[in-house]
Order: sequence, then C-alpha cells, then structure tokens
Amino acid sequence: MFKLIGFIVVLVVVIVGYPSLSSWYTGQSSPKETVEDVRNRLGSALITDGKQNSDPNQQQKVSQPTTAPAVQKDNSREPVSANQMIKDMMKD
Repeated sequence: MFKLIGFIVVLVVVIVGYPSLSSWYTGQSSPKETVEDVRNRLGSALITDGKQNSDPNQQQKVSQPTTAPAVQKDNSREPVSANQMIKDMMKD
C-alpha cells in the first residue's frame, strides 16, 4: 500500500512539475531552480484559499444579506462531559 502511495506521489510531482523538469533536461535551468519551481508549482496546486477554485456565483450568494428567521441554538452537537450526561439522564 505504501509503495502505491509513493508511486502516486511521484507521478503527481512529475506531472505537475513537467515544464520545470523539461527545462532542466534541456539545460535552460539549474537543478536548484528546477527544484524551487517544482515546489512552487506543487504549492500553488495544493493551496485552496477559496478564491482560486470558488464558483463566482457562490461569492455572490455569500455577499448578499439573508433574511432567514432566527435559528435556535442546538446544544446536542456540543461536547458534553460525562458528569453532565449523567445529570441530564437523572432529570428525565
């Protein structure tokens, strides 16, 4: 399984960094420049800050104010200690 994951990682690095690797192969860039360029390309491919990959319609929906009715707070999703759980069970 680890070999498969490693193979996939190497394959993705080669695919994303192909332009940099080909410029190194032809002698247009040094190995240090190639490594830095591949790092930058992989970093930009992995970073999702919400602006690059978001749908423009989604941004419009977020910017518009909503007139939704007030929502009651649901405490059932908050973490509860064991003592609090026992107290709540004893109330019922």
